[in-house]
Amino acid sequence: SVRFEAMSRSALVAPSFATLAGDSATPEDRTANARTLRIAAAFVVVTVVAAFLPVPAGNESLAAAGIRLVAAIGALLVNAHGWRAATRPEDAAFRSLILRITIVWLALETLKLGAVLSGVASIGPLEGLLLGAVVVMAMRAWPLLLRDRLDHAELVAVVLDSAAVFVGLAAVVLFGLATAGIGTLTAAGAELRGILFMGLAGAVGVLYLSIAPVRGIHGWSMVIPGLVLLGGGNLLAAVAPDVGPIPVTVLVSLGVLVTSYGTATWSGVHDPDEGFQRLAARIRRLLPIGAVAMASVIMVASELRPHEHGGLMALLISATLASVLVVGVIRQTILLNDRDAMTRRAMEAVEREREALRDLQLSEERFRALLKHSSDVFLILATDGTVLYQSPAVQSVLGYAPDERLGRSILELTHPDDIPYVRTTIGELIAQPGGMRTIELRTKHADGSWRILEASGWNLTDDPSVAGIVVNYRDITERKTLEQQLVHDAFHDALTGLANRALFVDRTQHALARRPGSAGVAVLIMDVDDFKTINDSLGHSAGDQAMVAVAERLRACLRPEDTVSRVGGDEFAILLEDADEELAASVSERILDTLRRPFSLGGIEVHLSGSIGVAFSNADTRAADELLRNADVAMYTAKNRGKGRAERFESSMHAAALARLELRTDLERAVERGELRLRYQPIYALRDGALSGFEALLRWRHPTRGEIMPNDFIPLAEETGLIVRIGNWVLEQACRQAVAWSETAGRPIRISVNVSPRQVREPSMAEWVRLALVSTGLAPDQLIVELTESSLMQDDENQLHELKALGVQLALDDFGTGYSSLSYLARFPIDQLKVDQSFVAQLEHGLDVPPLVRSVVQLARSLKLATVAEGVEEEAQVDLLRSMGVTYGQGYLFARPMDAIAATRLVSLDEPMRCRAAS
Repeated sequence: SVRFEAMSRSALVAPSFATLAGDSATPEDRTANARTLRIAAAFVVVTVVAAFLPVPAGNESLAAAGIRLVAAIGALLVNAHGWRAATRPEDAAFRSLILRITIVWLALETLKLGAVLSGVASIGPLEGLLLGAVVVMAMRAWPLLLRDRLDHAELVAVVLDSAAVFVGLAAVVLFGLATAGIGTLTAAGAELRGILFMGLAGAVGVLYLSIAPVRGIHGWSMVIPGLVLLGGGNLLAAVAPDVGPIPVTVLVSLGVLVTSYGTATWSGVHDPDEGFQRLAARIRRLLPIGAVAMASVIMVASELRPHEHGGLMALLISATLASVLVVGVIRQTILLNDRDAMTRRAMEAVEREREALRDLQLSEERFRALLKHSSDVFLILATDGTVLYQSPAVQSVLGYAPDERLGRSILELTHPDDIPYVRTTIGELIAQPGGMRTIELRTKHADGSWRILEASGWNLTDDPSVAGIVVNYRDITERKTLEQQLVHDAFHDALTGLANRALFVDRTQHALARRPGSAGVAVLIMDVDDFKTINDSLGHSAGDQAMVAVAERLRACLRPEDTVSRVGGDEFAILLEDADEELAASVSERILDTLRRPFSLGGIEVHLSGSIGVAFSNADTRAADELLRNADVAMYTAKNRGKGRAERFESSMHAAALARLELRTDLERAVERGELRLRYQPIYALRDGALSGFEALLRWRHPTRGEIMPNDFIPLAEETGLIVRIGNWVLEQACRQAVAWSETAGRPIRISVNVSPRQVREPSMAEWVRLALVSTGLAPDQLIVELTESSLMQDDENQLHELKALGVQLALDDFGTGYSSLSYLARFPIDQLKVDQSFVAQLEHGLDVPPLVRSVVQLARSLKLATVAEGVEEEAQVDLLRSMGVTYGQGYLFARPMDAIAATRLVSLDEPMRCRAAS
């Protein structure tokens, strides 16, 4: 080869065996081929040397048979080594097949040597049978070599082309033999062997060109010359029998060894030279055409120069020529069918392609329509951020024409604060082919405003149809604004705009976590005193106005870094960071002062006050809830100590709060355990001293605390709602006792029952009174329901009219001590007016009656209301009250509150009023 010559010239030495082995795929293949070549070369040398050894006369046939046997043994060793050295499964399968053929060949040569030794001229039909087995086994190499390389049609074509070339060469050889004067063929004759091997050489040539394996002095490059030597040696023996057996044997033996070396070093690896592959394909397509052409030439030559021999030789020539033509016709027919099938498939493919193209065009039209009418914008960006394409939706989203921003950087419209983030994201996308990122950024609208966009980008730079970064974005400005509003609403009070409890707790917790070692955190809880009165008297709208006004004043009292929150209906919390006692006291005083200034609510001037509880953090404070709880306890302490003031939390307050909670729990069980008692204080007519009735007073005898006064547990009962249940119990017990007293006295005895504002707010209040009267049998006019002024402020007027419709009497208790209004007396069906004991205490013997007391009594007389003086303790007060026209009186001067037994004894005596000592 060219490379062999070049290497020889460059090395200036004889080529090595590895070089002669040619180009295999791997160094291991080259090494194995070199070893195989050494084995084959050794037997070639032995064969050539044996040919030149002197042979005794008459022993030429024996010597020739021995040389052929040695060559067969060499072929077996060569193929066995090649089979063991195979590195690819397909190579090993083919070499295994050739090894079996070599074994058959060795058996054939062994039998022929035995025949010579035994004096038999030929092994006869057995030789033909073994040669046929060799040919059949060799033909199996075609599908084995071409498996997984060609489809079915191409495989059939290669097999038929090989058959055409095989038969065509057989016809050429037969024509040559006939021309040389040979007229017959024998089953084991040299003529048949020559025909077979020459035909195989041509068929293997077709196979070689179909595979186009790696070129070199190995593989099929050696198989074809070896088969030619085999065929040539046998044909030489047929046409020139005078040359003797030794030269023919040498040619045949060399052919066997060369063929064996080629099959032992065959590899299925393609030659990488594409030019060689194209040349091999062109030559392969020409070989069957050449075979048909040769058959035609032989037919013409036979007609022009007919040979002397007829019979079998003529028949064989005609048969081979006919076979060539038949194979050619079959091959052409198959080719035409294949072409028809290919044309049909091509037409179907074209139709499918047209259909696909139509679908693609339709899909593209739909895609364009979607892009045109989509609310999202689609962009294609270059890797440097330049806009290559943008969909028409950009005009509706950002106000730019679709082609206005082409060729310009996307960063030109990006908010300056977002540019580093966007640039980093683009860089990450470029570094990750096929990657995707989603970000939010601010982009300038054509009108100059900033819009918030949600953008998703895909790296499609590797896609030749896109070759860029595809971006899809939408305007989420409204959604982000709504989210911010929702977050604000979740942490702020809707009415005042202040922080709500959740945000206040969170800020307090953060303040505790980050405070310096010596710095303190103070929490103030401020509750508007008696705020319910505003809602009840002026309405909830006025109450809302008051809350907004209070919030504004609280803000004005604080530093910018302080936090004020509305944590309840009329309750506010204030967070002071880096605060000490002086700052907390100063802020508390400013708040109390600003609340004392009157508020204008719908044209009405209202005065408010607040109670403040202050709690400081210490080194052990970790939870915001603890600070709020302490401030809350301090605030309730401020309320209990007179309202309108500030109190700092002390540990004793917590204990008091716990005690109050415990008392509240005990009160819930007091009704069930029968711990509540009624005491009765008599009421006398001042004009004649007759016993008019009693006022029922509630007492609680606690099993461990002893007697608990109403002022200590009635507020708790109102807070918990237990006052309704307790009030109904008091009402029923008092009515039942009044019935008993009336039976004892033989005349009606009235009973007065106090009703709390909480009871009056219940829609079923009148029904409860009716049921109490029905169940006890008390006459309605014997029951006096005592109401406070706050109860009247909460009433919708219908409630009192329903009570009055039952026939009971209504008394207004403690008139003049609260928000007294003449409109109450005019609007509501009041029967009695009770003068508070604070006014009665101002009455002293010999002094003028205070104007306020005289006005209250005169007002009642003008409205024809009965009056009841409470807290009468001195006889001089009785004289003054009687002189003013007060109707009834009660107090320690007459009797202290007593139990039912003592009251029954008093009723049974039926004595007129006597002044009793306070003791």
